[in-house]
Amino acid sequence: MPFFDKVRSKVVPLWDNEMLPSFRKPTTVSTLGVVGLLLVAGVTSWCGAGVAFLQPNEQLVLKHLSGIETRNGPGATVYVPFLTTATKRLGTKLDDLSYVVVKNELTGLEFTVAGPQLYFLNPHEVAGERKRKIVLEKHEYVRLLDAKSGQQRLVKGPAKVVPDPFESIVNERQESAVRLSKLQYVVVTDSLTGNQRVVAGPQLLFPGTYENVGKPRQAYEVQRYQYIKLLDQTRGQLRVERGEATVFPREHEVAAEGGVKDAVNVDDETAVLVLSKASGQQRLVTTKGLFFPEALEEIVEVRKLVRVQPHEVAIVRDNLGAFHFHSGNASGTGGEQSPRCIAHPCLRSQGCPISSSPHPIPPPGLAQSARPSSCRLTASS
Repeated sequence: MPFFDKVRSKVVPLWDNEMLPSFRKPTTVSTLGVVGLLLVAGVTSWCGAGVAFLQPNEQLVLKHLSGIETRNGPGATVYVPFLTTATKRLGTKLDDLSYVVVKNELTGLEFTVAGPQLYFLNPHEVAGERKRKIVLEKHEYVRLLDAKSGQQRLVKGPAKVVPDPFESIVNERQESAVRLSKLQYVVVTDSLTGNQRVVAGPQLLFPGTYENVGKPRQAYEVQRYQYIKLLDQTRGQLRVERGEATVFPREHEVAAEGGVKDAVNVDDETAVLVLSKASGQQRLVTTKGLFFPEALEEIVEVRKLVRVQPHEVAIVRDNLGAFHFHSGNASGTGGEQSPRCIAHPCLRSQGCPISSSPHPIPPPGLAQSARPSSCRLTASS
């Protein structure tokens, strides 16, 4: 062909020149390589093909008559301009704290791509705006609500959180966990079931996905000589906790009867009048030691023993109206006598007045209405 003969006539004599003795003359293979290169260039120019050179962060989008394809750099890509439209674009660079939502326009599928990376879009994909990840510290957490499924999830720190395409932050902010000291507790409520639970410190409390945490409360420090009654508001039951202890109320419980109280020290001269709310009966406790009432018992009165002198008599009427007589002269003999101490449910701590009546002790036949209506001490005749 005239074209190749013309090229050979210009190239081969150049290397056959006698003025270049230091160079080795090309072989037939070298000559054919040069010719082949020129041939490719000529055919490419004659057919109108395009060549695109891509950098490492570049991508070439090729739109053919029946589809789209992408070529990622680095490298060179050859295409036919008349049949293909080529467009260069940069890859999406994401750092360690950023992410992007990508949507496939052909299928409608959306997903997130998190950094750090250089992301090249696939055919039919478009990227949204870059967004910042949710950075949680050690004491923080975040709730995410999926608008597509209605489900929530909770993520604890420390973490870098990437929400899914349809997720949003509940309350529009991350929240802090509750720090509880040794003497604090909180009531945690499940918003789905309404169930409650008590969480005691010390700890850093992260709630569950659907749980709400109440305000921290102080536990009750009960000393060895103290007690506290707690009332369950849902069942109406009472329980007693004795010291020495740190008492954390259960769910639905509140302190009853004024909170922490001191037990009564019963000794030789002190007794306790107790009312049973279950039976309505009263009893006088004289057993020595600290007295702690039961859950359904109420301390009516703390009484001191009444001292009856040898020349005195204590007249006591019980709940049934019957009279009892206690003489200070217990032995009934003459001579010097010591005062007598008596304890009776009717005798009150302030004592009974000494009567000046000439007939202090009513005879057995005296009418009930004429009898004294209260306990008293009277001088014996």
